[in-house]
Amino acid sequence: MSIDNERPGPLVREEYHPLRAAKYWPDYVAMMSRLCRPWKMYPTSEQIEEIKETMHKLYSKEVEKADLENRPKHIDPMMEHLERGIRYGFLAGSGLNIYSIAPHVRDAIKKTSLSGIRLGDLRTPFETVYIGFDRGSGIYFDHDNAKANLIVDGAYLRKIERHSEGDTHLEICLTTRDRLGVLRHGYVDHWALQREPHFTFDLIGQPDQTIEEILGFAIQNGDMDLEPDEEATDEFRTTIADAQAEFLEKGVHVTVPTMTGPERRAAFRNQNLEEARKGLSVVLGALCVLTSRMDGDAAPPDEVWPKDAPAALVDRLENGLSPKARKKALNDLKKSGHMLIKRIVIDGSSQVQRLDRGPMPGTNEKVAHWRSGHMRRQPHGPKNAEIKLIWIMPTFVGGDDDGRVGGRLIRVSKTKKGQMNDKSS
Repeated sequence: MSIDNERPGPLVREEYHPLRAAKYWPDYVAMMSRLCRPWKMYPTSEQIEEIKETMHKLYSKEVEKADLENRPKHIDPMMEHLERGIRYGFLAGSGLNIYSIAPHVRDAIKKTSLSGIRLGDLRTPFETVYIGFDRGSGIYFDHDNAKANLIVDGAYLRKIERHSEGDTHLEICLTTRDRLGVLRHGYVDHWALQREPHFTFDLIGQPDQTIEEILGFAIQNGDMDLEPDEEATDEFRTTIADAQAEFLEKGVHVTVPTMTGPERRAAFRNQNLEEARKGLSVVLGALCVLTSRMDGDAAPPDEVWPKDAPAALVDRLENGLSPKARKKALNDLKKSGHMLIKRIVIDGSSQVQRLDRGPMPGTNEKVAHWRSGHMRRQPHGPKNAEIKLIWIMPTFVGGDDDGRVGGRLIRVSKTKKGQMNDKSS
């Protein structure tokens, strides 16, 4: 099946949080990479305090650059950057491995059942990865009384085998971006002050527990932080109220906030929980695809540079006359915030396009529809004691195909002329 008219376009840096952060706030990603490098499984309280203090100084410098009317009215953006920055630090420590899921793979994942997938079935190529979706995940969040103004663009994933506790910890942080961000005043110059809320799932369980079981347990036990700590917020308000007289003597009028930061963040999570579940499903499906490609003889995904990577540096990296010249080109690309992205595509998009047309009038053609895919838990190894995931992809049924044409995973690679060839994997 030819994909001449279905090749994905160039990758855009703004659509991937790690690349977006490196482009618009290089000091931020450099700081996170440096401070998180010595961390082990979890940071200590001293390390957390160090990163909070450094983050506050860095963010304050960005605030000072903005006009008064463009400055945030609360510290939510700083707290969001802090939490995502910690995940960026772990990603940097694992080698900055970023995967791009092409739109056709994303659509196939949405038609694939993940029922019965166990926590122990899932593997990550590295301890921490970022999975981004080319042109978005198709999942949208509401924010600040605006409907669907945020698009879920990817997720940081970190899988930790906690041998001392005998369980597995899978952290999934869904990242978002403003759909109209680049059109808004000050977005490029003051990206650090923009709102890009995230949604975190901490899934902790035994290897043989299903994802559905672990997610339900996390929500029921409050691990999702859907409700703020009432005692802490009441204490905060009381402290502000008690300090009002003292501040007033100095000519400063301080009001007790009607909604604190933790309450705003909890309201956001409550408002978008159902959409976040959908986002989690797509991300877990993408992780299943990566897991299935780690088994067997699947070729590694093709690595590509974002479209705005300097062509001269990329050419020098690929065709430099000496190792020193190629190494310098790579370092220059990294310093300017450019990173390689591992791209995963699928050959089967023509079937997606055919889904909308239906049967031809006046014929006995069957109604075109999808037969859902699923992840098969395939026993293998000595005495079939191990399990590997195999992706049985969605199949287009009806019309003149009658289910005989199915998708297959392929690898797309670039030629020196910038064209792409498809290779079966």
